[in-house]
Amino acid sequence: FTLHPSPFILHPSSFTLHPSSFAWLSLDTSDADPVTFVRSLVGALRLGGAAVGAATLALLQRTQPPTLAAALVPLLNDLAALPGATVLVLDDYHTITDPAMHEALAFAVERLPPHVHLILASRADPPLPLARLRARGHLVELHTAELRFTTGEAQAVLQELPELALSHDDLTRLAEHTEGWPAALQLACLALRDQPDPSALVATLGAHRYLFDYLADEVLDRQAPDRRNALLQTAILERLSGPLCEALLGLTPGAGAAFLEQLEREGLLLLPLDGERHWYRYHQLFAAFLRTRLRATATPEQLAELSRRAADVEPDPATAIGYLLTASLWEEAAGRIEACAAPLLAQGQYALVRRWIESMPPTLREARPGLCVLLGVITSRRGELALAESLLTHGVALSHTGDSDIWHAVAWSELALLALNHGELGRSAAQVETALAIPAPPAIRASGLMLAIFVQTIVGRRETVAGNAAELFAMLREQPNPQLRAHVLEGALSLAVALFDQLGPLEELCRIGLAAMGAEVSLARIGAEAGLAHIAWLRGRLDEALTMSAAARRTGERFGTTAMIEPQLVSITGMVAAVGGDLEGAGAAYAHAMQIAQAITLYDVTLPGRSYRLALVRWQQGRLDEVRAIRATLSGISNTTPLGPAVDGLLGALVAIADGAYDAAETMLRQVAAHEVEVGLLAVFGSAHPLLAHLEWLRGRPAAAATTLAPLLAACASHGTPGRLLLEGPYIAPLLQNAITHRIHPDVAATALAVLEAQRTAHRAQNMHAGHSALSLPPSVLPEPLSEREREVLRLLAAGRSNRAIAEALVVTVGTVKRHVSNLMGKLGADSRLAAVARGRDLGLV
Repeated sequence: FTLHPSPFILHPSSFTLHPSSFAWLSLDTSDADPVTFVRSLVGALRLGGAAVGAATLALLQRTQPPTLAAALVPLLNDLAALPGATVLVLDDYHTITDPAMHEALAFAVERLPPHVHLILASRADPPLPLARLRARGHLVELHTAELRFTTGEAQAVLQELPELALSHDDLTRLAEHTEGWPAALQLACLALRDQPDPSALVATLGAHRYLFDYLADEVLDRQAPDRRNALLQTAILERLSGPLCEALLGLTPGAGAAFLEQLEREGLLLLPLDGERHWYRYHQLFAAFLRTRLRATATPEQLAELSRRAADVEPDPATAIGYLLTASLWEEAAGRIEACAAPLLAQGQYALVRRWIESMPPTLREARPGLCVLLGVITSRRGELALAESLLTHGVALSHTGDSDIWHAVAWSELALLALNHGELGRSAAQVETALAIPAPPAIRASGLMLAIFVQTIVGRRETVAGNAAELFAMLREQPNPQLRAHVLEGALSLAVALFDQLGPLEELCRIGLAAMGAEVSLARIGAEAGLAHIAWLRGRLDEALTMSAAARRTGERFGTTAMIEPQLVSITGMVAAVGGDLEGAGAAYAHAMQIAQAITLYDVTLPGRSYRLALVRWQQGRLDEVRAIRATLSGISNTTPLGPAVDGLLGALVAIADGAYDAAETMLRQVAAHEVEVGLLAVFGSAHPLLAHLEWLRGRPAAAATTLAPLLAACASHGTPGRLLLEGPYIAPLLQNAITHRIHPDVAATALAVLEAQRTAHRAQNMHAGHSALSLPPSVLPEPLSEREREVLRLLAAGRSNRAIAEALVVTVGTVKRHVSNLMGKLGADSRLAAVARGRDLGLV
């Protein structure tokens, strides 16, 4: 790390002989925005030949981006992977004033790979941990004293300019007056050139307190009027190019490039910003001098017109808006902000857009729907929810005029999202419907449709979900726009959850999107991979589900976070474990998924469903106290979604079944089943039909069990989603075999059963490989081993047989069966039949 002072002239050509990869970033006030700074930083590194920064840039595009320091982690990893040494120069670092940016750079500096060298040029010591870096020997400091020309060095420079015709005394005096300051020495050379008596001018320099301004005056006043005006007018530009100068000054094609080449050739403090000599900027002190002179000589109207013309010709929208704001051209700036805000927010530049809007007069800001809504969106993303709601509400209250309809659509969608985050589901559904009733461009329309699909699934409006999904996918077919497709893919996981009964178009979209991306790392890729993981689970393709989950997690980790997709990825791991009979592993995964979901959301609409998944596993383990505790916890949480009452009924039925209260369990389950279609989100977590079929099976009525399971089997067969059957875990295995026997949708039942058996076999093989097979856990581990008859009864229990069915199979009385069941439960330390079966599986007895 090297610290270098400004305003000494630091020039890229100084490093052309360095063997390292070299990147140069000249900072200015536009880089004061953190996202702009990082984007410029990555751009400079890429221009220097380093293929880095994709993951960092994508992180900053997230709706809720991580801290700046966290976003730099992938960039540091990219730099560490580069094969050779790299030098990065940040010139004029003193223009950075945001404490968060200083903290992020301090974080990065202390973690720089050994082969990466950072050079800062600044007018003041930056607020970085310089003392710690000095102590470690990681800091080289070049202050004014080190960079100032000595008298001898200054004389050597001046003697190379014979046209100055200065005596040795004049050279010495000039070197002393400029105090070794290279920029001042360069201006002195320009001022002395063609002077009739250069010695006289040198003699007067000591009387000037502001040496730079004095010399600049000398240089500027000696220019021809056209050249002088051109210098003053182009000084308002943050960066200069030939075409920009031509447009601003009204020059003929090619004249702008010639103008800049001549300034550089004459040494008029013009610095190139790239190796092609296309972009330039004035030395900051010289630019400040020219702007001060411009303000002193031009009228306010002339300054405003010049700023307007500069904005008109500037290709970068952000820089153009800066020109307009500087000139207080508020209306024009507002129009530009509204026109270009969407892509800037997509890049994560929330702070920049917010700063623009808040710099405007409040009366103007409050009168334009676009500015109100944009500020509402930004504050919402930053967690300022009360302020966001106030701004968005004010935005929709403004009269509908022309393009303001677009902003009303955005505002209503954002208000619907806020309501969803607060658990106000009815209000959210109504607001998103209002948003969809307003014509809007495709991207805004697509966002509204995706939100509507999810909210309407939660509140049970399946018929509306189908219509909105059809419109969304029709829009994507009719407008094959990669940006629109990427936008939709970012929400693919939520869509996969909501569209469990119409997965075909979404699955196709995800596969096409991934194929088109190649190796691209993006939010769309994370969404597509996570969406395909969930779809593969529903399709019953467990290996693919795990593969896509791992891919989504790897992609997410390259972004520095997987928080938003992690609950579902962890749940998929739990579901696979449950199918294989690893109920302990499944329970741990489900509990972890619940913790993550509750940590990252203000209001978790899926909490009841996630709780039911965990309870179903605990029920099959015989851990009924935990099932009761889960039900009690949920009853104490306010939940306005229809999922809450449905899950309460399922949990009550689990307890009742374990207690042998079959009639009570049936009553609760039939109430849930009667409204199951209306509770669309329930399909993601379970169903009442398998438990009702289990009741019939326990009562010894296999035909009724098959008939009771038929509605769920029919839905899974129709939608190609046998994975919904697998959600139930091991207890459904005999019910599936029973359906096959009675030829009730045998194909889908056989598919699900085959997955169950294959996964159970794989789990057993894994246990054997790890030394945890049945061979290492023989019956002798029990205080009292099971008799052969008790083991036979246990196997029949595991097959789902009722007491009467077991008695018939063994040709004994029901009373004898009950005695065997009671004995084996005591030996296994189980308090229910299900717990006994689970313990028997753990010991390899089943």
